[in-house]
Amino acid sequence: SEELISMQAQLAEALRLSGKKEEATKLIDDALLKFPSLQTALLQHAELKLDAGDFDAVAEAINKIEKVWENADQSLLELEKLKSLKTRFEAKRSGAQSAN
Repeated sequence: SEELISMQAQLAEALRLSGKKEEATKLIDDALLKFPSLQTALLQHAELKLDAGDFDAVAEAINKIEKVWENADQSLLELEKLKSLKTRFEAKRSGAQSAN
C-alpha cells in the first residue's frame, strides 16, 4: 500500500542520515518502482542523488515534486524539506560548475 511505501521512505531517510546510503537507496528504488510519483519517496530519492552529486537526477525529482505541489499548502513539512533540498542543490550545483 501507499502508506507502507511512505513508511519505507521515512526509514530510508533515517538510514541516509545515519550514513547507510546504499541501504537507503535500495529502499527508495523499491518504493519508486511500486509508486513512481510518491512524493516522500521522490524527496528521499533526490536527497540521496544530491549526496551522490547526481545533479540531473536531483533536478528531475524536484521538477516532478514541484508539479504536484505547486498548489499545496505552503506550511506542509514536506514542502519545507523540498525548499531546503532546492537550496542545497543550487549551492552544490553552482559550486560544482565553478570548479570546472
